[in-house]
Amino acid sequence: MRRARAEIDGSIVVIDSGIPEPADVTVVERKGWGHPDTLADHLAEFLFQTYSRHTLWEFGAVLHHN
Repeated sequence: MRRARAEIDGSIVVIDSGIPEPADVTVVERKGWGHPDTLADHLAEFLFQTYSRHTLWEFGAVLHHN
């Protein structure tokens, strides 16, 4: 399999092209709805939207927050 590697803004990008050889293995992590990371991400998004609406209503702008 042909592989190209480049560094862009400090990140390494690897592109595989062509037909994979039988010995090549790709491991992919899939997180379902019950995974703690997924739950935390959805909770953070909900809180972000709720807080943004609150500050927009109270102060007329979405205040900076992390």
